[in-house]
Amino acid sequence: MKFKNYFLGLAICISCCTSPSEKRNDKKANDSEDTNVSMISTMANTFYEHDDYSNAIKYFDKLIDRDSTNGQYYFRRGYSYARLIKKKDAIEDYKRAIKYHFKVASANYNIGLNYSYDNDSLALYFFKKCIEADSSFVDAYSAIQDCEKRIKLGETR
Repeated sequence: MKFKNYFLGLAICISCCTSPSEKRNDKKANDSEDTNVSMISTMANTFYEHDDYSNAIKYFDKLIDRDSTNGQYYFRRGYSYARLIKKKDAIEDYKRAIKYHFKVASANYNIGLNYSYDNDSLALYFFKKCIEADSSFVDAYSAIQDCEKRIKLGETR
């Protein structure tokens, strides 16, 4: 009985261990995955920087599938959605960027901009959140003034 348990334990240990060649293959797989992510990132950023937002979104989708905690991916995809006038998608991505602490002031400001076409009260809220995150964000102050002016005049959206 002791022999049987010994061999069972040995078999389990052997199956759990990886050989040096398997470790090399794992490293190659990781290197390949890193290269793949790097290539996808390059494509996403190239499309983004050349204002090809539809294609940028496709590549940011792939990046987010690989790393769903990268705030920059959400921020840039959000900006791309905003440029394509997909406000709801843009707002959701900016909120995710904030969740992962990426450009919190800018993300709040951009959410405010997206809301400023439909809802001055929400726009005002996010412009103020922008200033809470960065009191030197000059554009947010003028956006607040514009919202407050529309609200005061009864021209709210």
